Amino acid sequence: MDRHIGFQALLALAVFVFGVRWPSSGCLFGSGSSVYIAMVRIGVHPILIDFVFFGILTSGDVSAARCSSAVWGPRTAKSPEIPADPHFSTATMAGATRNSSMGLKSRYLVLYNVVSACAWGALLVRVAALLYLGGYENVHAHVSEFAKWTQTGALLEVLHITFGLVRSPLITTIIQVASRILLVWGIVHPFPESTAISPAYSSMLIAWSVTEVIRYSYYALNLLGGVPKALTWLRYNTFFILYPLGAGSEAWLVKRSLGQADAWNPMYGYLLRAILVIYVPGFYTMFTHMIGQRRKVMKQMRAKKQ
Repeated sequence: MDRHIGFQALLALAVFVFGVRWPSSGCLFGSGSSVYIAMVRIGVHPILIDFVFFGILTSGDVSAARCSSAVWGPRTAKSPEIPADPHFSTATMAGATRNSSMGLKSRYLVLYNVVSACAWGALLVRVAALLYLGGYENVHAHVSEFAKWTQTGALLEVLHITFGLVRSPLITTIIQVASRILLVWGIVHPFPESTAISPAYSSMLIAWSVTEVIRYSYYALNLLGGVPKALTWLRYNTFFILYPLGAGSEAWLVKRSLGQADAWNPMYGYLLRAILVIYVPGFYTMFTHMIGQRRKVMKQMRAKKQ
Protein backbone atom coordinates (compact mmCIF):
# COMPACT_ATOMS: atom_id res chain seq x y z
CA MET A 1 0.00 0.00 0.00
CA ASP A 2 1.22 3.49 -0.81
CA ARG A 3 2.61 5.20 2.31
CA HIS A 4 0.45 8.29 1.76
CA ILE A 5 -2.74 6.23 1.43
CA GLY A 6 -1.71 4.20 4.46
CA PHE A 7 -1.38 7.36 6.55
CA GLN A 8 -4.78 8.52 5.34
CA ALA A 9 -6.31 5.19 6.32
CA LEU A 10 -4.83 5.45 9.82
CA LEU A 11 -6.16 9.00 10.13
CA ALA A 12 -9.61 7.85 9.05
CA LEU A 13 -9.54 4.96 11.51
CA ALA A 14 -8.47 7.26 14.35
CA VAL A 15 -11.33 9.68 13.73
CA PHE A 16 -13.79 6.81 13.36
CA VAL A 17 -12.78 4.96 16.53
CA PHE A 18 -11.77 7.73 18.89
CA GLY A 19 -14.00 10.54 17.63
CA VAL A 20 -11.10 12.99 17.21
CA ARG A 21 -12.46 16.54 17.54
CA TRP A 22 -11.14 19.35 15.42
CA PRO A 23 -11.67 23.01 16.40
CA SER A 24 -15.14 24.14 15.48
CA SER A 25 -18.00 26.21 16.76
CA GLY A 26 -20.37 23.25 16.61
CA CYS A 27 -20.53 19.98 18.50
CA LEU A 28 -21.48 17.25 16.05
CA PHE A 29 -22.09 18.60 12.56
CA GLY A 30 -19.83 21.58 13.19
CA SER A 31 -16.85 19.38 14.01
CA GLY A 32 -17.75 17.13 11.08
CA SER A 33 -17.64 20.07 8.70
CA SER A 34 -14.22 21.13 9.99
CA VAL A 35 -12.86 17.60 9.62
CA TYR A 36 -14.26 17.29 6.12
CA ILE A 37 -12.96 20.64 4.87
CA ALA A 38 -9.52 19.99 6.31
CA MET A 39 -9.32 16.50 4.80
CA VAL A 40 -10.41 17.73 1.37
CA ARG A 41 -7.75 20.43 1.44
CA ILE A 42 -4.95 17.98 2.26
CA GLY A 43 -6.11 15.59 -0.45
CA VAL A 44 -7.50 12.66 1.54
CA HIS A 45 -9.11 10.00 -0.64
CA PRO A 46 -12.92 10.46 -0.95
CA ILE A 47 -13.67 6.88 0.16
CA LEU A 48 -11.73 7.44 3.37
CA ILE A 49 -13.55 10.72 3.92
CA ASP A 50 -16.85 8.84 3.69
CA PHE A 51 -15.55 6.38 6.27
CA VAL A 52 -14.54 9.19 8.62
CA PHE A 53 -17.81 11.01 8.21
CA PHE A 54 -19.87 7.91 8.83
CA GLY A 55 -17.93 7.44 12.05
CA ILE A 56 -18.55 11.02 13.13
CA LEU A 57 -22.27 10.85 12.41
CA THR A 58 -22.78 7.45 14.02
CA SER A 59 -20.91 8.36 17.22
CA GLY A 60 -23.64 10.70 18.38
CA ASP A 61 -23.57 9.43 21.96
CA VAL A 62 -19.84 10.13 22.31
CA SER A 63 -20.14 13.53 20.65
CA ALA A 64 -23.15 14.43 22.75
CA ALA A 65 -21.27 13.54 25.92
CA ARG A 66 -18.32 15.69 24.87
CA CYS A 67 -20.58 18.59 23.93
CA SER A 68 -22.31 18.30 27.28
CA SER A 69 -18.98 18.27 29.09
CA ALA A 70 -17.82 21.31 27.14
CA VAL A 71 -20.94 23.27 28.06
CA TRP A 72 -21.57 22.11 31.62
CA GLY A 73 -18.08 21.13 32.71
CA PRO A 74 -17.03 17.73 34.07
CA ARG A 75 -19.73 16.02 36.10
CA THR A 76 -19.06 15.96 39.82
CA ALA A 77 -21.18 15.55 42.90
CA LYS A 78 -21.71 19.33 42.92
CA SER A 79 -22.26 19.73 39.20
CA PRO A 80 -25.74 20.87 38.15
CA GLU A 81 -27.99 18.41 36.42
CA ILE A 82 -28.47 19.00 32.71
CA PRO A 83 -31.99 20.38 32.27
CA ALA A 84 -34.51 18.21 30.51
CA ASP A 85 -35.44 19.03 26.93
CA PRO A 86 -38.98 20.48 27.03
CA HIS A 87 -39.55 19.43 23.43
CA PHE A 88 -39.47 15.74 24.34
CA SER A 89 -42.61 14.13 25.67
CA THR A 90 -42.69 11.67 28.55
CA ALA A 91 -43.08 8.96 25.93
CA THR A 92 -39.41 9.46 25.10
CA MET A 93 -38.35 8.25 28.56
CA ALA A 94 -40.95 5.53 28.53
CA GLY A 95 -39.56 4.35 25.21
CA ALA A 96 -36.26 3.54 26.89
CA THR A 97 -37.94 0.89 29.02
CA ARG A 98 -39.69 -0.56 25.99
CA ASN A 99 -36.45 -0.90 24.04
CA SER A 100 -35.42 -3.94 26.04
CA SER A 101 -38.51 -5.78 24.83
CA MET A 102 -38.21 -4.76 21.17
CA GLY A 103 -38.57 -7.60 18.75
CA LEU A 104 -36.14 -8.50 15.99
CA LYS A 105 -38.24 -6.71 13.38
CA SER A 106 -38.27 -3.46 15.34
CA ARG A 107 -34.55 -3.66 16.04
CA TYR A 108 -33.84 -4.16 12.35
CA LEU A 109 -36.05 -1.22 11.36
CA VAL A 110 -34.40 1.04 13.93
CA LEU A 111 -30.97 0.04 12.60
CA TYR A 112 -32.05 0.59 8.99
CA ASN A 113 -33.45 4.04 9.73
CA VAL A 114 -30.46 5.12 11.82
CA VAL A 115 -27.95 3.99 9.18
CA SER A 116 -30.00 5.66 6.44
CA ALA A 117 -30.22 8.93 8.37
CA CYS A 118 -26.46 8.88 8.95
CA ALA A 119 -25.71 8.14 5.30
CA TRP A 120 -27.92 10.98 4.07
CA GLY A 121 -26.49 13.26 6.74
CA ALA A 122 -22.97 12.50 5.55
CA LEU A 123 -24.02 13.24 1.98
CA LEU A 124 -25.66 16.51 3.01
CA VAL A 125 -22.59 17.81 4.81
CA ARG A 126 -20.30 16.72 1.99
CA VAL A 127 -22.38 18.58 -0.58
CA ALA A 128 -22.53 21.67 1.63
CA ALA A 129 -18.77 21.61 2.21
CA LEU A 130 -18.02 21.16 -1.49
CA LEU A 131 -20.32 24.03 -2.40
CA TYR A 132 -18.46 26.18 0.12
CA LEU A 133 -15.02 25.09 -1.04
CA GLY A 134 -15.34 25.11 -4.80
CA GLY A 135 -18.87 25.58 -6.08
CA TYR A 136 -21.43 23.26 -7.61
CA GLU A 137 -19.13 22.23 -10.46
CA ASN A 138 -17.11 20.07 -8.05
CA VAL A 139 -19.98 18.30 -6.31
CA HIS A 140 -20.59 15.48 -8.79
CA ALA A 141 -16.98 14.34 -8.93
CA HIS A 142 -16.81 13.86 -5.16
CA VAL A 143 -20.24 12.55 -4.18
CA SER A 144 -21.83 10.84 -7.20
CA GLU A 145 -20.87 7.28 -6.23
CA PHE A 146 -21.87 7.76 -2.60
CA ALA A 147 -25.16 9.38 -3.66
CA LYS A 148 -26.01 6.57 -6.08
CA TRP A 149 -25.58 3.80 -3.54
CA THR A 150 -27.19 5.73 -0.71
CA GLN A 151 -30.30 6.20 -2.82
CA THR A 152 -30.17 2.61 -4.08
CA GLY A 153 -30.46 1.47 -0.47
CA ALA A 154 -34.01 2.84 -0.51
CA LEU A 155 -35.02 -0.20 -2.59
CA LEU A 156 -35.16 -2.02 0.73
CA GLU A 157 -38.21 0.07 1.60
CA VAL A 158 -40.14 -1.65 -1.20
CA LEU A 159 -39.16 -5.02 0.28
CA HIS A 160 -40.15 -3.87 3.76
CA ILE A 161 -43.68 -3.15 2.54
CA THR A 162 -43.86 -6.29 0.38
CA PHE A 163 -42.99 -8.58 3.29
CA GLY A 164 -45.16 -6.73 5.79
CA LEU A 165 -42.42 -5.15 7.91
CA VAL A 166 -44.03 -1.72 7.57
CA ARG A 167 -47.46 -0.48 6.56
CA SER A 168 -47.20 2.00 3.71
CA PRO A 169 -48.78 2.31 0.26
CA LEU A 170 -46.75 -0.01 -1.97
CA ILE A 171 -47.49 1.71 -5.29
CA THR A 172 -46.70 5.17 -3.94
CA THR A 173 -43.42 3.94 -2.48
CA ILE A 174 -42.45 2.22 -5.73
CA ILE A 175 -43.11 5.40 -7.71
CA GLN A 176 -41.10 7.56 -5.31
CA VAL A 177 -38.14 5.19 -5.14
CA ALA A 178 -38.18 4.43 -8.88
CA SER A 179 -38.15 8.12 -9.80
CA ARG A 180 -35.01 8.69 -7.77
CA ILE A 181 -33.35 5.52 -9.04
CA LEU A 182 -34.04 6.81 -12.55
CA LEU A 183 -32.31 10.09 -11.70
CA VAL A 184 -29.13 8.60 -10.23
CA TRP A 185 -28.76 5.58 -12.53
CA GLY A 186 -30.70 6.54 -15.66
CA ILE A 187 -29.91 10.25 -15.97
CA VAL A 188 -26.86 11.42 -14.01
CA HIS A 189 -24.82 8.21 -14.33
CA PRO A 190 -24.99 7.73 -18.13
CA PHE A 191 -25.09 11.43 -19.07
CA PRO A 192 -22.68 13.27 -16.74
CA GLU A 193 -21.62 15.68 -19.47
CA SER A 194 -25.02 17.38 -19.38
CA THR A 195 -25.96 16.90 -15.73
CA ALA A 196 -22.81 16.87 -13.58
CA ILE A 197 -21.99 20.56 -13.90
CA SER A 198 -25.57 21.74 -13.46
CA PRO A 199 -26.46 23.48 -10.17
CA ALA A 200 -29.65 21.42 -10.26
CA TYR A 201 -27.62 18.34 -9.31
CA SER A 202 -26.50 19.99 -6.07
CA SER A 203 -29.93 21.41 -5.27
CA MET A 204 -31.49 17.99 -5.89
CA LEU A 205 -29.08 16.30 -3.48
CA ILE A 206 -29.63 18.96 -0.83
CA ALA A 207 -33.42 18.59 -1.08
CA TRP A 208 -33.17 14.80 -0.94
CA SER A 209 -30.67 14.77 1.92
CA VAL A 210 -32.50 17.17 4.22
CA THR A 211 -35.77 15.34 3.56
CA GLU A 212 -34.29 11.94 4.29
CA VAL A 213 -32.37 12.95 7.41
CA ILE A 214 -35.62 14.26 8.86
CA ARG A 215 -37.71 11.32 7.64
CA TYR A 216 -35.42 8.51 8.77
CA SER A 217 -34.73 10.21 12.11
CA TYR A 218 -38.47 10.54 12.64
CA TYR A 219 -39.05 6.85 11.87
CA ALA A 220 -36.22 5.69 14.14
CA LEU A 221 -37.32 7.79 17.11
CA ASN A 222 -40.93 6.80 16.58
CA LEU A 223 -39.93 3.14 16.83
CA LEU A 224 -37.98 3.92 20.00
CA GLY A 225 -41.03 5.44 21.63
CA GLY A 226 -40.79 9.21 21.39
CA VAL A 227 -40.40 11.87 18.70
CA PRO A 228 -39.47 15.48 19.56
CA LYS A 229 -42.20 17.94 18.65
CA ALA A 230 -39.68 19.96 16.66
CA LEU A 231 -38.84 16.95 14.50
CA THR A 232 -42.53 16.25 13.91
CA TRP A 233 -42.97 19.86 12.83
CA LEU A 234 -40.04 19.58 10.42
CA ARG A 235 -41.33 16.28 9.06
CA TYR A 236 -44.66 17.81 8.06
CA ASN A 237 -43.66 21.35 7.08
CA THR A 238 -40.31 21.37 5.31
CA PHE A 239 -41.81 19.72 2.23
CA PHE A 240 -43.31 23.10 1.28
CA ILE A 241 -39.78 24.12 0.23
CA LEU A 242 -37.94 20.83 -0.23
CA TYR A 243 -40.44 19.04 -2.46
CA PRO A 244 -40.67 21.78 -5.13
CA LEU A 245 -36.89 22.21 -4.95
CA GLY A 246 -36.26 18.50 -5.40
CA ALA A 247 -38.88 17.91 -8.09
CA GLY A 248 -37.85 21.02 -10.01
CA SER A 249 -34.19 19.99 -9.91
CA GLU A 250 -35.06 16.48 -11.07
CA ALA A 251 -37.13 17.75 -13.99
CA TRP A 252 -34.37 20.15 -15.03
CA LEU A 253 -31.78 17.36 -15.05
CA VAL A 254 -34.06 15.16 -17.15
CA LYS A 255 -34.54 18.02 -19.61
CA ARG A 256 -30.79 18.64 -19.85
CA SER A 257 -30.15 14.97 -20.60
CA LEU A 258 -32.56 14.75 -23.56
CA GLY A 259 -29.93 15.57 -26.18
CA GLN A 260 -27.57 12.83 -25.04
CA ALA A 261 -30.46 10.42 -24.55
CA ASP A 262 -31.62 10.98 -28.14
CA ALA A 263 -28.10 10.36 -29.42
CA TRP A 264 -27.81 7.15 -27.42
CA ASN A 265 -31.28 5.77 -28.20
CA PRO A 266 -34.21 7.79 -29.61
CA MET A 267 -36.70 5.57 -27.80
CA TYR A 268 -35.10 6.42 -24.48
CA GLY A 269 -35.42 10.08 -25.34
CA TYR A 270 -39.15 9.63 -25.97
CA LEU A 271 -39.48 7.82 -22.64
CA LEU A 272 -37.82 10.69 -20.79
CA ARG A 273 -40.12 13.18 -22.49
CA ALA A 274 -43.12 11.13 -21.36
CA ILE A 275 -41.75 11.18 -17.82
CA LEU A 276 -41.43 14.96 -17.96
CA VAL A 277 -45.09 15.22 -18.97
CA ILE A 278 -46.07 13.02 -16.01
CA TYR A 279 -44.07 15.18 -13.60
CA VAL A 280 -46.71 17.95 -13.50
CA PRO A 281 -49.76 15.87 -12.46
CA GLY A 282 -47.52 13.64 -10.35
CA PHE A 283 -46.17 16.64 -8.46
CA TYR A 284 -49.67 17.97 -7.86
CA THR A 285 -50.93 14.60 -6.60
CA MET A 286 -48.04 14.05 -4.19
CA PHE A 287 -47.97 17.65 -2.97
CA THR A 288 -51.68 17.73 -2.16
CA HIS A 289 -51.38 14.33 -0.47
CA MET A 290 -48.63 15.67 1.79
CA ILE A 291 -50.71 18.75 2.57
CA GLY A 292 -53.52 16.44 3.67
CA GLN A 293 -51.16 14.45 5.88
CA ARG A 294 -49.80 17.65 7.37
CA ARG A 295 -53.30 18.89 8.18
CA LYS A 296 -54.07 15.72 10.14
CA VAL A 297 -50.81 15.75 12.10
CA MET A 298 -50.95 19.47 12.90
CA LYS A 299 -54.54 19.04 14.10
CA GLN A 300 -53.44 16.24 16.43
CA MET A 301 -50.56 18.35 17.77
CA ARG A 302 -52.89 21.27 18.49
CA ALA A 303 -55.34 18.95 20.23
CA LYS A 304 -52.60 17.66 22.55
CA LYS A 305 -51.73 21.20 23.62
CA GLN A 306 -55.28 21.85 24.80
